[in-house]
Amino acid sequence: YRVHVQDDGWGLSTFAPREDDPSPTQAYFVCDDEIESGMTVFHLFISDVNWGEFLGEAFSGSEDMAYVDCSVAIDGVAYPHVGIRPRGRSSQIQAPYPIKYRFNKSQLWKGNRTFDTMFQEPFRSEVAARIYRALGLTELETTLVRLERNGAYHGTYIGYESPTETWLEKRGYPEGTELYK
Repeated sequence: YRVHVQDDGWGLSTFAPREDDPSPTQAYFVCDDEIESGMTVFHLFISDVNWGEFLGEAFSGSEDMAYVDCSVAIDGVAYPHVGIRPRGRSSQIQAPYPIKYRFNKSQLWKGNRTFDTMFQEPFRSEVAARIYRALGLTELETTLVRLERNGAYHGTYIGYESPTETWLEKRGYPEGTELYK
């Protein structure tokens, strides 16, 4: 949705969100069929055209894949105009494809601008992450994700924050720290 307010007496008007906002609309999410799961549920809403573009990116062989527009609702909060793209080279060989999410700067998820998900062995990866945390080792924050695409179950993924400069900042590493992947 987008709101337009106009005061005819003063001749003033404004829009919300504003024209320069990274998300040209806002969204509200209501789910009648609440899913009972111990995992974080991502409700992905994407047009057939954009899903086709996403799949086309997976098969493109490109190192620099483009993001396609969609909306995501996570834990009842709507995130409109999120970008998704296949994540990494493995995304080009095995479906269901790993997904990289890019949230708007004005509406981050858990302080993350980008968030990666991987379909291969999500439960094994989560167990490994818990062992690392128990040992006090620095690692990426992980989340088990149940993905619903346009109202239908799509898969179970392991999600983790992208290893970026933001990851270093969130953990208190000083400026200039090198990050190797």
